[in-house]
Amino acid sequence: MPRLNDNASGPSVSAAYPSSRRTNFTSILMLLMFTLILRNLLFRDYRIEELEYLRSSGKSEEEIDRIIPKTESERRAKIVKSRANNMMLQHDVEVLQKEVAELKAKVFGEEAAITPSEKSAAQGTTTKLRAGKTTKAKVETSTDTNEKEEIEDSEK
Repeated sequence: MPRLNDNASGPSVSAAYPSSRRTNFTSILMLLMFTLILRNLLFRDYRIEELEYLRSSGKSEEEIDRIIPKTESERRAKIVKSRANNMMLQHDVEVLQKEVAELKAKVFGEEAAITPSEKSAAQGTTTKLRAGKTTKAKVETSTDTNEKEEIEDSEK
């Protein structure tokens, strides 16, 4: 009856964990693959590539936003930008309200209606707009009451 690992030179013992070159090569290859995959996950930005691909394929920004949501930093930047724009618009509205009050006072002769702080704030009628354009409003005051009524009727 034959025995396991029975050689002519005598019985040999088989190792439980053989160390051959093939297993060492396999473990090194697995470690290399794991490292490459981990590196791609951590250091490659697939989101930007996907955005560029969608834009080049002709998708609109609304469709892209539905497919790829904005990151937290993009949302914060949008909020900061909208707040700055809102503050700039509020400032423009305040300046325009002061100019309107000054122009009404000049046209209708209501100098007492404007406080000194409003008068100093709206001293010049030149306003710098956001687009970089400058506007200048000139109003000629008249002492004739008929002309004032005509101006008032034309504004309505």
